[in-house]
Amino acid sequence: MNLSDIMDAYDEDTSDWKTAIQVDKAARQIPLLNAKYLRWLAAEKLLLSDLESQYRRLWLAKQKFYVDGVSSFSEMEARSKEWKYVPDKGKKILLSHAPVYLEADPDLEELRLKKEAARINIETLDTIVR
Repeated sequence: MNLSDIMDAYDEDTSDWKTAIQVDKAARQIPLLNAKYLRWLAAEKLLLSDLESQYRRLWLAKQKFYVDGVSSFSEMEARSKEWKYVPDKGKKILLSHAPVYLEADPDLEELRLKKEAARINIETLDTIVR
């Protein structure tokens, strides 16, 4: 689910609220709509929690990969993850320099973007439910 899907559903659910008669009819549907958006909100919160957990595990593995070098992983494991060792000539990087590599890492950036999208969805759904 993305933000556009949420907004389209909200527009569709509230499009009939134009006249007093339609508002009265729509008022009886509010508990059903609230339940719908609460389910979506709960699902997005669970998704965000899962993404944060994935991010922490990946961050730790990537830090070890960058600091300890390829030798910390079997060659097969590194290939299966398709990770590339960035420092020149296989040199290890200092632990204090690891954040620079971790911030620029494409796998971590992808998870950061997914987490941000989930946060935006949660904020939007929370606003709708209130």
